[in-house]
Amino acid sequence: MGTINAITEKSDISFAKLVEETNEDAQLSALRQAIVDGNLEHISTHYRQKKNQLSVEYGLVFLDSMVIIPDRMQEWILRIAHGDDESAEKMREICQRVYCEDKNRDIANKANN
Repeated sequence: MGTINAITEKSDISFAKLVEETNEDAQLSALRQAIVDGNLEHISTHYRQKKNQLSVEYGLVFLDSMVIIPDRMQEWILRIAHGDDESAEKMREICQRVYCEDKNRDIANKANN
């Protein structure tokens, strides 16, 4: 729960909101169910290549120790990544703990700059 606590303590997003958005994200909820069922043959190629790194905890999907962020929340993560200098440390900590399929490269770059 350390990753989840780090995200929720340093942002305005709650654990319940992360789970709710994961439930409402069709692709992510299907991925979660495939992981739980152990049936990963039909998941996207992107995630199939990482299948040994995927897990489900507390209703959220993880890639290694990073929470996979639902599509509707990815813009929120990017706003944090583009935050002001005052929030730079908070941004780095959050961005190291989340994964967004299409945007992770941009988020990682912002976190390291």
